[in-house]
Amino acid sequence: NAANQLFLLLMFLPQMFSQAGLPILAERTGVDDTVGASRILKRLVELNLMATLPGVVVLGIFSPDIMSRFGSEFTPYWPVLAVSLTTVPFYALGQTGINLVMAQGRMWTSAAVYLLYLVVFASASLMFSGQGALGFAIARLLTFILFALSVYGLLWRNVGRKPAAV
Repeated sequence: NAANQLFLLLMFLPQMFSQAGLPILAERTGVDDTVGASRILKRLVELNLMATLPGVVVLGIFSPDIMSRFGSEFTPYWPVLAVSLTTVPFYALGQTGINLVMAQGRMWTSAAVYLLYLVVFASASLMFSGQGALGFAIARLLTFILFALSVYGLLWRNVGRKPAAV
């Protein structure tokens, strides 16, 4: 729970950027400005990386000390914090990309990506369940890496394609 609190703290800014970025991306795609939407996506990715990477690195380096502040019994679990923190940039990248997919009106594609996320997370959680909290953190990290890769794979594959009319 201690590692998850810091994970959620670091996710605050990416979630805020995501909420602010979706209407901007929707406006750009609504006027068929794919260059503008791509430029906004690039800036949001840069912003998210600038907002998350320093915190991940600093908190990751000091994760043994941070966990010891929750009590001596938490000190050996610093790898859970380190893995949890490493997840945040992948979450931020994936969420930023999926916003462009949604802004393009590709809701079924978005739903399919989230379904894949669900299946991978459930499978990875079962696979790593014997490792306790570290297993859960690893499952979450692997899931968000796959989430980000699948989203940007979709965006790259569909460059220049217009979404089908609903």
